[in-house]
Amino acid sequence: MEETLKCPICKNDLVDTSLQPKDHTVSQELFSLIECPQCQLLVTSPRPDESELDRYYESSDYISHTNNGNTLLNQLYLLVRNHTLKQKLKLVRQFNPTHLADVGCGTGAFLSICQKAGIQITGVEPNTGARAKAESILQQRIYHSIEDLTQQQDVITLWHVLEHLPQLRHNLDIITGKLSSSGTLIIAVPNYQSADARKYKSYWAAYDVPRHCWHFSQQSMIQLAESYQLKVQQIVPMYFDSYYVSLLSEKYLHPQKSTARRMLSGAYQGLVSNMKARQTGQYSSLIYIFQK
Repeated sequence: MEETLKCPICKNDLVDTSLQPKDHTVSQELFSLIECPQCQLLVTSPRPDESELDRYYESSDYISHTNNGNTLLNQLYLLVRNHTLKQKLKLVRQFNPTHLADVGCGTGAFLSICQKAGIQITGVEPNTGARAKAESILQQRIYHSIEDLTQQQDVITLWHVLEHLPQLRHNLDIITGKLSSSGTLIIAVPNYQSADARKYKSYWAAYDVPRHCWHFSQQSMIQLAESYQLKVQQIVPMYFDSYYVSLLSEKYLHPQKSTARRMLSGAYQGLVSNMKARQTGQYSSLIYIFQK
């Protein structure tokens, strides 16, 4: 395990918070969240080092690596994903990419829809099982590491991936270096300042410790991008995330309740979160579009 004492974005000292989320997916271990008071980044503490990380992903419930509809929640996720993939394609098409790389591509669902749209695609996926599935679907090589990328990319996407990267600065150094001179970087991350995060506190499912090393506010994301001379072009809400995250949070917070009651409560909290976000801009997840 590793301890982080300084903020990787602004180098300030990190301070304790009262939040102690649990790994509900694999280990049942408790972790702490520590905060940068300056840029409002939250950091999982301690963080597994890279040699330990794989065991925290060993779950059939980790759907982006398996496409497994083995639970009602996962079935809902897969149903909604078909819609959100089309929305993501519509978003990236604004930038007329010839070459697009998806970092943390999982089983290749997003790359598949881009490939069918005539975009030249490149995928990166460190998980062996997910990478094999993606290669089978896409019928091309998927790279193990971003360091393997050789070609400059017009668009690079990270859909709920940045928060997983233990070496934040090292990885972003490489990613920004692979962008073409006027390239676009699209990053989707959970937003711990959303109403659903404030409602569920340590039970908020999108903390997903210790797989999520970093927990971003809008301020921390913008400050991080500016340190790479990237301009913020747009911040786009992910409306469905508040529902999925709230449903999962209800499962963690109220395991004794019936599935039906948890579903109703989670759907209600997801709606409330989105309604509040219409005033504050603090949606459960946000897509940041940065221009080089």
